[in-house]
Amino acid sequence: MSAGSDRAIQSVPNRNSVEFATNARTIGGLVRWMTRDIDSQRTDRPARVPLSGAQAAALLRIGGEPVRETERADGRTGGAIVGAAAPRTAAPQAPASRTAGRITLAVLGLAGFSVLVQVNSEQVPPNVPQSSGLVGRAPDTGASHLHDTLQGHHKMLNKITGVTAAAVVGIAATVAGAQSGAVQWKVEDGGNGHWYQGIAFPTSAVVTWEAARNYAASNGGDLVAFASSTEANWVYSQVVSNSLLWQGDFGPYVGLYQMANSSEPAGGWVWVNGTPNNEVVPWYWNQPDNYEPCGPEQYACYWTGGPWFASPRNYVCDFPGGTGVCSVSGERCPSAVIEWSADCNNDNIIDYSQCHNGTLADYNTNNIPDCCERGETCVVGSYPVQWRAEDGGNGHWYQHVGQDAPGQSICWNDARDQCRNVGGELVSLNKQEEEVFLLALCPTFSGWIGYQGTNYWSSGELVTFTHWGPAQPSGDGPYATASCPDGWWNDIGGSGGCWNGLASYTVEWSADCNNDNIVDYGQILTGQLADSNTNGIPDICEQPQCQDADITNNHIIDGADLGALLAFWGPVNPVLPQADINRDGEIDGSDLGILLSYWGPCP
Repeated sequence: MSAGSDRAIQSVPNRNSVEFATNARTIGGLVRWMTRDIDSQRTDRPARVPLSGAQAAALLRIGGEPVRETERADGRTGGAIVGAAAPRTAAPQAPASRTAGRITLAVLGLAGFSVLVQVNSEQVPPNVPQSSGLVGRAPDTGASHLHDTLQGHHKMLNKITGVTAAAVVGIAATVAGAQSGAVQWKVEDGGNGHWYQGIAFPTSAVVTWEAARNYAASNGGDLVAFASSTEANWVYSQVVSNSLLWQGDFGPYVGLYQMANSSEPAGGWVWVNGTPNNEVVPWYWNQPDNYEPCGPEQYACYWTGGPWFASPRNYVCDFPGGTGVCSVSGERCPSAVIEWSADCNNDNIIDYSQCHNGTLADYNTNNIPDCCERGETCVVGSYPVQWRAEDGGNGHWYQHVGQDAPGQSICWNDARDQCRNVGGELVSLNKQEEEVFLLALCPTFSGWIGYQGTNYWSSGELVTFTHWGPAQPSGDGPYATASCPDGWWNDIGGSGGCWNGLASYTVEWSADCNNDNIVDYGQILTGQLADSNTNGIPDICEQPQCQDADITNNHIIDGADLGALLAFWGPVNPVLPQADINRDGEIDGSDLGILLSYWGPCP
């Protein structure tokens, strides 16, 4: 270290001189060691391998966290780096708690780069990104709760549990296809509100009745159990008659089985919901017969009775269980019918409906409301909702934010920015079906949408659909709102899109930064992708690259970059914001580890 540097260190107040000098010597020695082969032309020694990010951060953790008092005592450090980190706490980050805040003036001579470090005077207010999401952007809108709500969702997801993977062994990987989505027997059509779907197995797969039932359970349902002939006939016409569910003379499994130790062949047959067999789906002639060469026949599936039997094929037969195939003929039941009838929160609406229309959250997509799995009170309409591909949607996620109330308002520009702060965008209504899906969430779907008076939505997508209300657009402004329950648009906005009394909008998440054909936000909600800073963007998509660590932009990660980073240690400073390599608002050990992991040339 240069003489100038030594003099600078002597000017540090006495109680900090030992720890700063020790840190400076350690850093200087490490930088000289790491740059020796880069700066010289010698080739007679092996290349040195930089420390990993974790190793570097642990070794050079100088500041960013409180210093243990026991390590300061009498300045006796035994040669260790002074200022080792104490566990993080939620206490306010007072200047005295940071090593950088205790250094008054120092000149670091690191690999030929000198940096003036001046702290202990008032620092420049940090240019901290809005890591708190929407809070503070428009405090009078009633919409600033979104970030806290979403962060709560993220934490909650760690506690969600579902049916274990072991319950679906033997079928989860073998489902070949099904009819296009589940169908509902609607109450207004004389039905029970239940949902039904046929699942076809691959032609090469043998799936047992037990495995089919486990698969249904893992998706929040059960094998179908008929309560009446009306129900049975409706399900036959809407689901079972689908040719994809038949192979030869055999059709789908149903939820009918024979209890153990029952008299053969007709004794003890019950539905999976516990009701006795009512033969609303009749046995085919001479069934059940417990045809022993096939193995004990304890379960039921649809059967035509043979090629000579004409349609309709609304009959069942008994069939083997453990093997799933008749050992004599090699025949099998090629499919199953799943029924969703649960109402876990007792609101007289089938859970499957609420999971799919978004009124109750189901982030792990098992068709069981998350609130029921956690034993919590279910609050309808308080969660992000996905327009699922299996329901004809685009896979995007949506959430309504805010409530329009007297004295509350938010400008269009601010609403757009708040959406972007959580990784989304103001909703773009690209087709009528999308709007119809969102209108099903009324009265919560209303307020600003991403229309901005041009041929493009705020997301950059081309405007291909409009739904202006009567006498609209009237020229009141370049921006648009949508209303419930009709979905009509109204152009309003004025300067910046401000309109007194309008304090709500809809966020849409559509990004797929890792190109896996799944919207990132859904993977964050389900815990598949981490989002540690809760900005709606997966951490893996925000991983700093070598260019991010090249603070001085000289195409090499060296002492100049390290000196710059150390000079601005602490809250990010607008003088050199690029020193915050991972863009988390703090220049700390995480940034240091990243920098050292990229040490050397940077293409």
